[in-house]
Order: sequence, then C-alpha cells, then structure tokens
Amino acid sequence: MTITLGPVRVSGQLRQSLASLLDSADTVRDGRYSADRVTVAGKLPLSVRQIPNSVSVVTQQRIRDQNMISVEDVLRFTTGVTAAPYGDGTAYFMSRGYTLDVQYDGMPVVSGIQYLPQFDMMMYDRVEVMRGPTGLLQGTGSGAGSVNLVRKHTQDAFATHVGVQAGSWNNVRPYADVNTPLNASHTLRARIVASGQSADSFVHEVHQSEAMLYAIVDYDIDPQTRLTVSGSYQYSDRGPFDYGQSRYTNNKFLNFSRSAFFGSSWNDSPNSMGEGYVNITHSFGKNLIWSTSVIDRYLDSSGIYSYMGGGVNYNTNLSKYFEQSNLNRQNMIGADSNINYRVNIMNRPMDLLVGTNMYQVYKRSLYGSGATSTLNIFKSVLSKPNFPYSGGNDTTSEQWGAYAQARLHPIKNLTVVLGGRVSSYWADSRTILPARLSRSGQPGVEGKLTPNAGILYDLTRELTAYFSFSSIFTPQTELTASGEGLKPVTGRQYEAGVKGSFLSGNLLTSLAAFQLETNNRAVSDPSDIRYYVSSGHARSRGVEVEINGRPLPGWNIYAGYTWLETQYISDPVYGNLSLQPEEPKHNFKFWSSYTIQNGILKDLSFGAGLLVSSRTSRDYVVWQGGYTVLDLQVGYKVTPHLSTTLTVNNATDKVYWARLPTSYYGSYGAPRSVMAAIRADF
Repeated sequence: MTITLGPVRVSGQLRQSLASLLDSADTVRDGRYSADRVTVAGKLPLSVRQIPNSVSVVTQQRIRDQNMISVEDVLRFTTGVTAAPYGDGTAYFMSRGYTLDVQYDGMPVVSGIQYLPQFDMMMYDRVEVMRGPTGLLQGTGSGAGSVNLVRKHTQDAFATHVGVQAGSWNNVRPYADVNTPLNASHTLRARIVASGQSADSFVHEVHQSEAMLYAIVDYDIDPQTRLTVSGSYQYSDRGPFDYGQSRYTNNKFLNFSRSAFFGSSWNDSPNSMGEGYVNITHSFGKNLIWSTSVIDRYLDSSGIYSYMGGGVNYNTNLSKYFEQSNLNRQNMIGADSNINYRVNIMNRPMDLLVGTNMYQVYKRSLYGSGATSTLNIFKSVLSKPNFPYSGGNDTTSEQWGAYAQARLHPIKNLTVVLGGRVSSYWADSRTILPARLSRSGQPGVEGKLTPNAGILYDLTRELTAYFSFSSIFTPQTELTASGEGLKPVTGRQYEAGVKGSFLSGNLLTSLAAFQLETNNRAVSDPSDIRYYVSSGHARSRGVEVEINGRPLPGWNIYAGYTWLETQYISDPVYGNLSLQPEEPKHNFKFWSSYTIQNGILKDLSFGAGLLVSSRTSRDYVVWQGGYTVLDLQVGYKVTPHLSTTLTVNNATDKVYWARLPTSYYGSYGAPRSVMAAIRADF
C-alpha cells in the first residue's frame, strides 16, 4: 500500500481490522531495512512521518544481515546512540548526553537496560529508538530517549527458521524459530524461539555461554479481541571474564596487547532472567480500541571477581586489586491500560490516546563484600576468596502516571499533537546487612505535570516537516553528603526536522536538529565519591541525518550521521567541559547489502559496514583520536530456502578502545574476526 498524506494515514488507523492493525508494524515479512510504522511513540502502530521526534528502527532483516546477537550489537549500529561495553558482558547506552531508557513492547521498565543483561536478539522482531525526552509514555526518564524492544509475535501460517552462526574464538550460536497455527481457523497461534551460544574471546581465558527460550501465544478470541501471552527465560554465564586494563598514574595507556588478561581465573558472573507478559486488546467498533498489558520481569545475577583500579604505578607496575563478591536480585511488575479513540469535531478528525501506568514497582536487593590488595599487574595471582556478604541493602520504587495525547487535523496536511502526563514517584531503601534497619524514604514527587507538543505539515506527498517541544522529569535517588536527596532533573527540548518517504515507502529519510537543556543532574561529589551534587545547568544540541530502505530491488541501505555537542553551562566542578565526553562529536554509521538479481551470479550478495567516530574521552584527561571500523560480507542464496554468509568484522584490524580506561578499567574494540552463518527458512 502506498503511504501518502499524514491525515490519511491516521484516518485509516482505527478503521482497518484489529488483526491487520496490530501486525502492521512487524518487520519479519518484508525483508527491508525501512519500517514505516512503529509503536514507541504510541500504543498502536503509527507512521514514522506522523511522529514529531527522531525515530530509528532496526528491522529483522538488518538484524539478520549484520549478525546482531545482542542488544549492544543493535544499538552500536543505531543513529545517535553510543554503546559502551562492560567487562561482565553487559553495556551502557547513551544518546544526546544522557543514558537511554527502555520499553518492552511499549511497556516502560524502570532501570531496565543500563549495566544489565538482556535477552538474546532472537526474541525480538525489531528495535525502535525514539531520541529525546519520551516522558509521555515512559514516565520518569532522562532526555536521551527510549529503546523499545518489540518481541516476535505469531504469524498466520506455519513457518520454521533454523540456523547456526560460527566464527572466531570458538564462537558458536545455533537457533530455532518455529511458528504454527493451533486450530483450523488460525485464530490460535503459537511461536517458540530457542537459541544458545558458546564463545571464547579475543581476551585470553575469557569465555561466555548462554541459553534462551521464548514462547508466545496469540489468540484472536473474535474479530475484535486479541489475547497475547508470552514467557521467556535465559541463563548466561561469563567466566572467566576480565574488566580490562587500567591506566598508568601518569595518565599514559598501558598499551598491552588486546588479548592481555588482567583478571583472575576464578572470575565468574552467572545470571538468570525471566519475563512474563500478558496483553488483551479489544476494538469497540471502528473508532475505539482498548488495550491492557501486564509485565513481570526478574533478574538474578551474581559475581565473584577481581580487577585493577586506582591506576598503575609507572615505575613499579603496582596497582590496587579489588576483590568483590555480590548478589543482585531485581524484580519489576508493571501494568498499563489505554484507549485510542477517533472523534470528529466540527467535521475535522481528532485522534485521542488516554491511558495510565496503573502500577509499576521496581525492587532490588543487593548484597556484597570485598577486599583490596596491592599487586604487580604482571604477577597478579590471587587465591579465590571465600568471604560471606558483609553488606546489603534493598530498594523499592513505585511510580504511577496518567497520560493523554490528542492528534488534531485542523486543516488538510496539518497535524497538531498536544500531550501531557501527570506522574507520581515514591522510593525507599533500607540496610539489610550487617544489620537490618528500618526503611528510610527518599524524596518523592506527587502529581508532576510534563507537557509536550508538536506540529507536522506535509509539504508534499513525500515530505513532512515538524517541530516539537518536550519536557523532562527525572526523580533522583542519589543523596548528598548531608543525607538529603537531590531535586529531580528537569528540562526541556526543542526539535525541528524533515522526514521523507520515497519509492512507495521503500526509502525513508530524516533530518533533525535539536537543543536539550537540563538542570539538577546528579554528578559525583568531588570531595566524597560516595555522594552526589547537582550539576547545575547543562546543554546538548546537535543534528541527526538518516537514510534507510531499499532504493533498488536487491539493494538495502542504512546510513546515519550525528553531530553532537554537549556542555556544562553552569557547574562549579566541571565548568564548561563536555557533559558526556564518551559520546563523539561526529559519528557515522553505515551498512549496505546488495543481492545480484539476474545472470550467472544471481543470488550472490555483498555487504559492507562502517563505524566512524571522532575523538572521545571518559575523564577529560586522556582522549582517544577518531577511528574507522570496516566490516565486509559475502553471501549466497543456495536455494529459495537456504542461504549463507561470511562476514569479516573489523576487516582492517583497527586498534581502538570501545570503552576508554580511566584509573579503572577499559575495553578494547574487538580485533579482526570472521563469522559464517547458515540459515534455513521454510
């Protein structure tokens, strides 16, 4: 279907059948890099051109083509996002100077993505990223934006996808994905996805293993009602592992081999995670849709490890070694209910979204113990400690929110978006080791209003211009040295841009400029790093450009460029330094694949990717210069159901830091590696 004017697209949104509407954003079928419809900005699929914010989508086809296994793989190749790996296999993610928030099928999860294990990408159909404040649906959050991880849902027909990926450092990853109808009318369908991985690393001794199982059932109870139930479980173990190299105390890099191991052979970090999800959606006629979702997600992770820290003495090679043992248990339960309603006012349509995050509770219990030694980094042999947990605390946070958004179409080609959210937030914590103390409340917020607004105008059938305003509200649990809580982070963003849809929607483009200002951001207290102070006033501004899609048969392309400038405007500690020096000022990401359509070389494919970054830092003292990483790929479709690819990552074997070391650890980017993939689709 050719997509044209914004009001026409919205007008049809609630009039099509419920099943076709709910499935309209799935990317598993079309084999393209472009996705016109997303759910990150609304509870139902909405055209990207009708969202007055920057939005990127990594589709199922690009996930397959680039052999993306983890959420980190995906976000590293997403416009405007910086992904930094952690030695224990997790990562943290930044955009526009702040850390990203997360949703799972549109359900916001507090503290759900930073430094935490994530499910294997086999579980997800696509990843949607909306940059800038997303408080309307996210609730409390930063100005970075939100990542929406959208699960695979069922399909009407029987389908099987199996394959194996194998490559450097004994990396083997098999998977299976089976979809089947469960009754003759195909109204009851199930899908089961399983994957596993065993891999060494370019760092000596490091090993990881993982197993994931995901199941989902969709039941079209009647033409107006769909019930979805899903569950997932994953176990992973990274051990031994190494947090990486520190730096000399004179701020020189150690410059040891990328394969050098500075951990202990007993370092280990096992974790298990599970998720249950239920959704029911019902259409009350052609103009009213109601949806309610409930999610229960848990994580149990533990670790015992050592790492160097505090810097290495240049003359003696002595460094502190921290030995730690910890247990981290987290649980998040959330519920959301909303209605989408279309009404005519003075013969002009209005689309109304009203909803509430009825219940969201996040609980975490953290236990730990530790010791410190001073060792020569070349002789850092430590016996495995056996100490009980000496400290522990648990934290509970709750938030509630009600939101509303109206999409008005006062004249042809013009859409006005007005929205707001009222949020309340509470949190408390207590010490449970060495002695169980009473709970102490942290600063809460009652009835905080965060408005947002946008305007879109269809310049032509292909181009839409937009402008938006968004506000930020982020409660902070950090404490000052005097024991008081910090004020919430507040701020606002202005964004303007142009979005295009060409070649019958096969090629999507976007250009955006933004300025984001915040106050009261928590930073470490320089006099006591256990506490925090407010950062004063900070500013982020930049430009983002993206092109995504299929310009010609057989040719898929993605390219994204970001210019970003972040700065403390008023801060007693950091002056006018960059707010987030880990994010480069210039960043370019590219991936393209082409499959020959005719002739003797028909079905032979070629791919290439680039990551280009300007200089970065972690502590404003030592900077890494710009670098370019090149990936190359060749593939062949053996039969209509069997295909294979061979990918060379970092083909030029570029040496660079994926996470720069400070006086504590850093991580090199992976050297040149090879991955072969064989896939069968029936």
